[in-house]
Amino acid sequence: MADSTALAVRELKESLPRWLGPGLAGYVSVDGRPRASRDVPAYVDLLTRIHPVGSAGHCAETLLRTAEQTGIEHFILMVEGLGDHRRTLENIRRFGAEVLPLLPR
Repeated sequence: MADSTALAVRELKESLPRWLGPGLAGYVSVDGRPRASRDVPAYVDLLTRIHPVGSAGHCAETLLRTAEQTGIEHFILMVEGLGDHRRTLENIRRFGAEVLPLLPR
């Protein structure tokens, strides 16, 4: 989360490839099938477009739209994308204070 969606996306695009890239490179499917390697910047771009990355309002809208389109009722959110303990705790705090009040109970 950030004060603006543009800022949140920019920060995540700067930090996520540092740890996501090695993880993707070492991926092995459970059945051993080969998989084409992913373009890390393109994958990060996709992730920031389809997941709740942004301002509180944008995050709430993304979650609501996803729930409406898929019917899911529970989310598991990865809040540690920046790879920084302090920022992870801040994301959790802000999500609870700023996003949850915008969602139906």
